[in-house]
Amino acid sequence: MFKQEVDIEKWERKEAFNHYSGFSNPYFNLTAHLEIGPLMEKCKLNSQNLYFSYAYYSMKVFNEIEEFHYRIAPDAKVYKYDRIDFAPTILSAQKKLLFSHIDYQQDILVFIKNAQYETQKVLDSNVLDPGNRAHVVYATVIPWVSFTSIRHPVGPSVQSGIPLLAYGKIYEQSGKKYIPISLDAHHALVDGYHAGMFFEKLQNHFLCL
Repeated sequence: MFKQEVDIEKWERKEAFNHYSGFSNPYFNLTAHLEIGPLMEKCKLNSQNLYFSYAYYSMKVFNEIEEFHYRIAPDAKVYKYDRIDFAPTILSAQKKLLFSHIDYQQDILVFIKNAQYETQKVLDSNVLDPGNRAHVVYATVIPWVSFTSIRHPVGPSVQSGIPLLAYGKIYEQSGKKYIPISLDAHHALVDGYHAGMFFEKLQNHFLCL
């Protein structure tokens, strides 16, 4: 995994970084309900895992938007990573919460195959391993609730700039299927514009455009 230190003095985000990095909780949240029916139909037609499909497109968008590649090290230095991976929670059959790490792959079928393998490996180990990697997006699924907002626990990631992603329960409205998605981003690294871009690009993928 390649990372490059950012020269903060020459960085165009210097003022925003200095302003927001001192906040006790510098994260902002944006939740959107995206139409997902076309992707569901495509997955059904191709016998393709729906969860890992919309996770793949989420990571594809994160990797396409430069601002989501930045992280803050414990010494307050900023690094830009060349790839951002998927770090979702997994719920075992015994309802035990586990963590996993899934490398981003440009090919969706390769990503899904790897995601299924890594998920099973974590379930077999039954060990809660936080991983402690910076070049990830933490993700969770709340399939029981079509939420309009969600609040995450605040840990060390609040200063590292790792985005937090949550998927909710898919529901139907006016004949269309929607999924709530929540994004928490560190304001020293990301603005509302970039969060809006994330949802816009992701919606296009869900519509199979």
